[in-house]
Amino acid sequence: MLPPEEVDRICHAGHEKSKARLKAIPDWPYLGDLRIEDCGPEHVQRLISAAHAQGYSAQTVMHIRNVVSTIFSYAKKLHHYDRDNPAKAAILPERPQSNPHLLTLTQAQEVLRAMRYPEKEMTLIAMLTRMNVAEICGLQWKHVNLTGASSIVNGEAIPPSRSPSGSGCSAGVR
Repeated sequence: MLPPEEVDRICHAGHEKSKARLKAIPDWPYLGDLRIEDCGPEHVQRLISAAHAQGYSAQTVMHIRNVVSTIFSYAKKLHHYDRDNPAKAAILPERPQSNPHLLTLTQAQEVLRAMRYPEKEMTLIAMLTRMNVAEICGLQWKHVNLTGASSIVNGEAIPPSRSPSGSGCSAGVR
């Protein structure tokens, strides 16, 4: 949003003391030359588009938009800006779809053979129940129901395990 040299100046970093390694990017749509009341959605969109074109990840571009939004929200709170937040209208680039690499049965067997406790058990649980790592780490046997009927533990119902329906099996877990 601001050229690195301007950030150094604002933060009172003398050029002799400055350790800034960043340099201004020519033709970058910095917002520092604009008065806050002159900044509109088109300025924020240009900044976001430039970051995307420069090769920044979709996550980084989203962070840039969020920082700009926070600045305008704060300016609005202090009554220094009275229009709609221009960052809210900015359109983010689409995140690329990631295609998960699916293992063949042979590959999965090879990977499991190479694993040891607890990774091997956690991987098996994840593959067979669709639980994520956090759920597996919080798993306690008293909360697992491998039977076909509901059970009650400490006053809480634990659903029965479901029979495989072509998409893997799932144990009842609270």
